[in-house]
Order: sequence, then C-alpha cells, then structure tokens
Amino acid sequence: MMCRNFTTKLLHFTLLNMDYTDQYARIMQKMLADNAAAAEAVVAGARAEREAATGEWQAARNQWQENEQNAAQILQDYTDKYRAQFEKYLREAITEKIAEHMLKKGKSVEFVMALLSLPVRLMQTTVNTKLPLAERDLILEFMGMQTVADQAPGHRYRISHNSIVLY
Repeated sequence: MMCRNFTTKLLHFTLLNMDYTDQYARIMQKMLADNAAAAEAVVAGARAEREAATGEWQAARNQWQENEQNAAQILQDYTDKYRAQFEKYLREAITEKIAEHMLKKGKSVEFVMALLSLPVRLMQTTVNTKLPLAERDLILEFMGMQTVADQAPGHRYRISHNSIVLY
C-alpha cells in the first residue's frame, strides 16, 4: 500500500509540475512575444528617425550646394549694395589722414585744400578754432579724456572723423 501511495503522490506531483510547467511556458512565450513586439516598435521608430535625419541632412546639403553655386552672385549683390558707402567712407578717411600728414609737415591749409580738393568742412577746424588741423587729434583726445573724467567716470570714448562718442 505504501508503494501505491507513493506512486499516486508521484503521479499527482508530476501532473502538478506539468501544469506549472505549461503555465510557465505560456508565460514565457507571452513575454517573448511582447518583447519581440516592443523591439520591433523600437526598430521601426529608429528607422523613421533615421529617414527623417537623412531628409534633413539632404536638405541641408542641397542648401549648402546652392549657396556654393550662388556665392559669387551673393557677394556681388552685397558689394554692389554697399560699395558707394564703402568708397565714401574710405575716401574721406584717407583724404583726412593725408591732409593731417601734409599739415604736420608744414604745408599751408590753402595748399592742402587745393591739392586734395577737400570739402571746406574739414578745413573749418583750422578757421573756426584758430588751431592747426595737425593738432586736432591731440585736442580731441584731451576733450574726450576730460569729458569722461568730469561727466562720465568709468565710461570710455571713441573719436571718429566727425564726433566723439561716449559709451
């Protein structure tokens, strides 16, 4: 009888284990299927992102190529637009420096004006102040330093051909 009990218990235990094994197998299969679906979703998302990035890269590359092809025209348009301003500024700055140099070397104001065909406003510094144009930079430098010291401590100044700018 003991043998029969043991056999029954063994059979019962085996059947229970089979039920648990089947349940475990089903749980594992479901988990693997869920993981495979999640992995596929990740891969699909990565592919979509890659395609979007490739599209952006291609658009940027096309824009760069277009800019390269049109660079000469863009530069020409910019230069044409601002050429007159560049030339005027350079002409005035160079003429003023030449005039200052000539006046420092002892040439007369009338001679410099006639030679360089300077506008009268540049030579009026000498006429209005009775000071030589050659000393203009020193006077303006002093005026800038004194104004900052008296009225704007901690600030700076910049001298241009027609103004002193405090900042």
